[in-house]
Amino acid sequence: MISYFFTLDLSLFLQSTPSLVISLIGLLVTGRILEKVVDDLELKIYPILLQSNCILNFKGNIELLYALYLSSMRLNDYLNYKKYLRYAFDNGYLVLLQSITIGITIGIIGISKLVLSGIFDIKIFLNIFTTSLVTCTVSTLLFILFLYFTIEFSKYCDITPDNVVLPTISSISDYLSIRLLILFTKFFKKSSIFSMIFIISLCLCFVPICLFFIFVSKKRMPIQSVQILFFTYILSTLGGYFLDIFSSKYSFIASTFPVYSGLAVSIAFIYLHKIFTSINNNIEHDSEKTKATLLVTSFIMILFYILLSMYYEVRKGIMFYILLISFFLCQVGILLKLIEELAVFLQEYEGDIGIVSIPIITALGDVLSTLLLILVASLSTKKIDK
Repeated sequence: MISYFFTLDLSLFLQSTPSLVISLIGLLVTGRILEKVVDDLELKIYPILLQSNCILNFKGNIELLYALYLSSMRLNDYLNYKKYLRYAFDNGYLVLLQSITIGITIGIIGISKLVLSGIFDIKIFLNIFTTSLVTCTVSTLLFILFLYFTIEFSKYCDITPDNVVLPTISSISDYLSIRLLILFTKFFKKSSIFSMIFIISLCLCFVPICLFFIFVSKKRMPIQSVQILFFTYILSTLGGYFLDIFSSKYSFIASTFPVYSGLAVSIAFIYLHKIFTSINNNIEHDSEKTKATLLVTSFIMILFYILLSMYYEVRKGIMFYILLISFFLCQVGILLKLIEELAVFLQEYEGDIGIVSIPIITALGDVLSTLLLILVASLSTKKIDK
């Protein structure tokens, strides 16, 4: 690790660290919220951890893809600003339409989980469906607005969006989504069936508006293939089920998962965006230097997280922290290597690195995080039981 300091990209380190710290704090708060959900008897029947994992994964993919293309375009000084705004506007509707579809899908997944558990209650089913749909719709609208202002701010301050936009926007979107999910679950719990059906109808009214702007758009960003969507949805759903099951046994998993997964994926996306921008704008990129910098940054971030968590959690054994750090660095290393291999493969076959890499990295990051945290719980000398 010490040898990496001699090959650091200081500019990348200085620009990415503040945004990753913001991400870390946001993910830390998100984790605390999820941990409280596990202990909340009022919400025990609702599959919130499963819904959370699916929302952060499914919706996060399309939002990050939008952020990737938008911030990359803003870096191009030769692009007409009006064309950029038109692209942002039209594709914002595409993202919203996809998010509404995802909300419907997650609602069905959540209901299926209860059916498999032997629970049949129409009002609870409607609550899950309405909550998923409204959370995805509202959080995406807020995300689009925040993304635009974040990119403009980074452009104004002459900060490379690669190092700021993706890590920051991802964690803020995650926090908003989880907050809204819990808020709407409690709100619709007290609502009538008629009210929930009315709210669902209102959300679906956005569909024809979105379709109109999508069809008249002259330049649409690529969308993910059915094969990739199916593969990542299966991975994320399985990861969500594991998270839901093991969080009841090891309560620290619910609070640590957003940081463990979100931070690793955010760091990986900095590397992805570097490669993406390099390919699109024909800019030279020293990949080894970037990887070395990001691995050192990863070590500092996970160490910082452990120090912060010690203030509000029961301190755990030294073996627990050693495993937590080691597995986190392994996870980041695996994700960086995967991005590198995907970039080489897709360049050879003229594929789109962003559209393929984002969903795969996000889904694998979530599943890896869940499995590694279960391993930490199993291997550490002091098991953290609920």
